[in-house]
Amino acid sequence: MSFTRIISEIVFMFKGLAFFKAIENKISDIRKKGDDLKRKFTIDSMISEIKKKWKVFKQKITVENMITVIGERWDDLKQIIENMLNSGNAFSIYMIGLNNRRVEAEIDIAEGRLAVGVKKLFEIVELNDRMITRMCYFDNKRNVQECSRNLEDNYFRLISVIMQNSSELKEDIPKLSDVILRRKAIILEIGSAQRDNILLTNDLNLKAKLYDFRDCQIKMARLMMEGQKHQKEIDDLKKKSEQLETELASKLPEVELKKKLEAANHKNITAQLPEDACLVDFVKYKPYDFNKKKWLSHRYSAFIIFGSHKMGIRLIDFGDAAEIETLISQYRAHILNESEKRTIVVTGKDQFEKTMINPNPTSGKSLCYKTFQLILYYIGRCRKIYISPDGDIALLPFESLPLPDNRYVVEDFEISYIDSGRDILRFQHHQKSKSLPIVIADPNYDLTSESTKGKKKSPLRDVKVGIKKEQHCYFHRLEGTRQEGESVRNLLKFAIILLDNDVLDEEVKKIRSPEILHIATHGFFISKLKGDYTEVLLSILNIKKFENPLLRSAIVLAGANASLHKKRPAEHAEDGLLTALDVTGMDLTGTDLVVLSACETGLGEIHAGDGIYGLRRAFTIAGARTQIVSLWKVPDYETKELMISFYTKIVNGQGKAAALRESQREMIQKLRSNKKSDSPFYWGAFICVGDPDKMERTSSF
Repeated sequence: MSFTRIISEIVFMFKGLAFFKAIENKISDIRKKGDDLKRKFTIDSMISEIKKKWKVFKQKITVENMITVIGERWDDLKQIIENMLNSGNAFSIYMIGLNNRRVEAEIDIAEGRLAVGVKKLFEIVELNDRMITRMCYFDNKRNVQECSRNLEDNYFRLISVIMQNSSELKEDIPKLSDVILRRKAIILEIGSAQRDNILLTNDLNLKAKLYDFRDCQIKMARLMMEGQKHQKEIDDLKKKSEQLETELASKLPEVELKKKLEAANHKNITAQLPEDACLVDFVKYKPYDFNKKKWLSHRYSAFIIFGSHKMGIRLIDFGDAAEIETLISQYRAHILNESEKRTIVVTGKDQFEKTMINPNPTSGKSLCYKTFQLILYYIGRCRKIYISPDGDIALLPFESLPLPDNRYVVEDFEISYIDSGRDILRFQHHQKSKSLPIVIADPNYDLTSESTKGKKKSPLRDVKVGIKKEQHCYFHRLEGTRQEGESVRNLLKFAIILLDNDVLDEEVKKIRSPEILHIATHGFFISKLKGDYTEVLLSILNIKKFENPLLRSAIVLAGANASLHKKRPAEHAEDGLLTALDVTGMDLTGTDLVVLSACETGLGEIHAGDGIYGLRRAFTIAGARTQIVSLWKVPDYETKELMISFYTKIVNGQGKAAALRESQREMIQKLRSNKKSDSPFYWGAFICVGDPDKMERTSSF
């Protein structure tokens, strides 16, 4: 698609307006008088002309005018519009054009003309989506994401009017579900489509640019972890990275992305779902009161799409988002027993204030009543549930919720998680792995250039924090991870295993597309919350001033303690931390399964409508098809037992989600039989993200 066509899409709402004649006259002058006049015809004068005429003719704008694409006559204004786009002015003009139509829609809805107003909002949202996708071809993802956020209010207005009038507008519910299927996690979709296209091409120059981009990401992550002394080099790498990303974006075939988004509709999802399965697609949105013309507090809703055409689509309103999010925080605190600080060691006289959610023993049942029991009311006999979460719902493993009969959800339902409903369509296509399974376990965190001896073991796969005269943290060896790693290697024929001093940061980042990647070690996510132990970690790890959430989530490798305590690291160990930003630079295309057997590997910074920014997202960007990740700190022994059981079932041909579910059910029964607590703390942290079905049988099994 030519640049002219792209730019014409941005200004297409002006075609047919009378004031446009003045600009067309300018074009004619440019053609006659050449470059001298073109230089005089500045961006400012063009905008001034538009604003003057807009006051007179703004009421004449129509949807038909907006949808029509302007032809090649705009070629002479190519450079001028390009400068406008770079300066942000073109986007401002675009917003002016839609604002009038949006006001009309609001008036229609407030005065009871629901069908007319909703039609206009659908048209506006469609135009917004086209704007976002067009930007993908000439801009980096950060700018596309910012554009998407700037346009989300119209998206929320559309959801609001249908949620508030669902009975009268029931015919529009499927259409709204399609809008959400196309919009949700769109930035992640763009990145995945771009990566797949480049890796499948024979263009060596294009591939070289992709690998150069990934190399920039890895170098930038390493320098950021070393602190502010490299700021100039970091800034240079960031600039180069964004330039490469923009160049790569221009190579993304428009037709392929357009086809993917057009295919994302409820009918195609239904066709791919098994008869006994359904998709629950959550949405966190900000409701709009069309009568009072004001925004209300956020709410959660969900669309349920079934594997049977007979079931149709169901729309659920879960209520106030803050109430649900409080219950999620309380339930997580209850499971982790945060009041006893069972997983964090804090010592010394320089204590800091701790702010935390108080555990609530009844929060689990309340949360189940507010969420899962509402879903149960609609899903009938469905026992396989795909959940596409949004907002803090992404922090909740639904399997761990207690049902009224003292059973857990996992005992009756198989649940898996996806970033967007579009993923269900993506699962139809497989890419082959490039290497044998790799198992990584029990790194020597104390590895330095002088010493190779590890220290004492820990029962939990998380970081220990101490505060004495100086802040410090320490990663203890994990006895269960070595046993786990060796057992998994024995189950997977020909698997390569890396242990102890061989788990080196530099070498791990070179791994390319193994069939399975299993990592058993410490893991962490450092939130931006103040007043708890994370503030200490932010300072110790030199990343307090960095906003990128992909730097605040990491897997711990050999030499991490040496790096944190400013000792000389062993060769190739680097800083001993594989951050999420590092992972985005890896090539895991064709990797069928990544298991992150560590603490908090499924956590990250939540961006409503765009998923979780952390290790989970990073491994998806790298190309992993399915992940097993954790949503809280996990105990060493129980995790080892759970993983061995999981892989035994995988090797025997069970689906990935089914194998995890059966392993969790067995652990619940074992705990009950031994008259021990069956708390989800021991078994419920791990979830299956991505394709839940069987792995393709290979010689590795």
